[in-house]
Amino acid sequence: MIIKSDRPEILNSQRFYLDFEAYIQDAKEIILANAEISKLSYDILNGEIRILYNVKYNVIYKNATQLNKFEDEVEKTTQIKDLNILSDYFVDIDVTIVAVEHTGITNLRIRVEIEIKGYYLIEELVKVPEICSDIFVKTEERHLQHLIPLKESTFNLTEEFEIKEGISRVFASDSRIIVDSTACNNEICTIKGDCLVNIIYLFDGNLCARCFALPFTVESLVSNPGKPESIFCQGRVLETELNTDGETAENEATSIKIIVSASTKGYAVVNEIGLFPSDAYSERKELDIKYANFKIAKNIVISEKKEKVRGMVRLNDDDILIRSILATSSHKISAFEISNVEGLKIEGIISIKVIYLNKEVHVSSILAEIPYHFILDNDFDKNVQDFFACAYITDVCAKAKHNNEIEIDCDIRVEISGKKSDTIKYIEAINECGDLVNDIDAITIYVAKEGESLWEVSKALKCDSNKLLELNPELRMPVCNGQKVMIYRQLECV
Repeated sequence: MIIKSDRPEILNSQRFYLDFEAYIQDAKEIILANAEISKLSYDILNGEIRILYNVKYNVIYKNATQLNKFEDEVEKTTQIKDLNILSDYFVDIDVTIVAVEHTGITNLRIRVEIEIKGYYLIEELVKVPEICSDIFVKTEERHLQHLIPLKESTFNLTEEFEIKEGISRVFASDSRIIVDSTACNNEICTIKGDCLVNIIYLFDGNLCARCFALPFTVESLVSNPGKPESIFCQGRVLETELNTDGETAENEATSIKIIVSASTKGYAVVNEIGLFPSDAYSERKELDIKYANFKIAKNIVISEKKEKVRGMVRLNDDDILIRSILATSSHKISAFEISNVEGLKIEGIISIKVIYLNKEVHVSSILAEIPYHFILDNDFDKNVQDFFACAYITDVCAKAKHNNEIEIDCDIRVEISGKKSDTIKYIEAINECGDLVNDIDAITIYVAKEGESLWEVSKALKCDSNKLLELNPELRMPVCNGQKVMIYRQLECV
């Protein structure tokens, strides 16, 4: 008999830098350098994953008269080595921009820090022996999890938004899929959420930012889902296209059309009961029993944990009078740590770029790094480890305070999955190795120990438990210390 169990295995995350050089002839000042990942795909081979993606970077700068932008896109390939991965495994990969730094102005050097992480699903099989009918076997129940892959679903979103004040030019954008709910019905999993598109644009000479939400509902095929205990699902944006239309007499567009290509991928967690043979004996034969250990993984999915983070940043010049202010950040947060010692905690640093306009109508910027620390669950199971997590900024805003301080508020959403393990000792093989030599007495008296079970007493006497209860009707379980149990055997005449 084969017992099956699944577990997710976390890939070792990789962080590395990509350097780009750009020559911007008319640049006088760099306001913002940003980058985003697009067109992500990967090939799974035995022991290796080849990841193909595009890095699109854009620069907002000021020339002698106005704000302008420079953008470029490069194709990159990265390989992840893992000898445990097979080509038919279900794998999910995420490539994230962690930070973007820049030096220089005309001869600009941009350094992008990238993180690659993911997981793959492993099927583990345990073979337990077929046991003869004349051998008494004790079995133990264990909850086993089957992780059923959700087939990757690709979809397109198109929506047009009105912007009454107008748009002169779109400078940068960043998009992210947020999954809000999942539900399975037969072999269809329905996934609902929003695609958040954050844009930075120019209006009347000022930099502005807005976040647009494109709701979506998508269906994904899942084979034999049963009744899932939970579903772990993530989405990614493959490509975003922005079109501005409806120009006014002042040459300002009054609407923006957003076209997003995206996909979702994940797995459903289904619980089943597995019966493991843990002990055995025979009335007639001596048994040679071989034991083995099996580690059972249980996947824990946490979703829709939302928190608020607030921070302050102070401008260096006390004489600055702020006329307008803009806060911008990538949707994805990568620099964070998770601990599960005294409750489930998450901590890290959010990097927010604050762009402001002073009284001389000079555009400047400052980087605000806001530390955060909060508890997701005080009573979370301490045995859960090996976390795979994603954190997103769903909203960010900034406002000027007194003494040239800027207050920043962020809304964060955290999605976490983890696993815990339980080891069971089970019978791997049973061999009969000879006839059992019984006592010559027709009646055997067994003195039980405190708390012994019916199985333990029956095994000690090499007797069927039903027969034991028939001969000892006064027997109650668990037995008391010193209680006598009788068994009668018919002697063979020689």
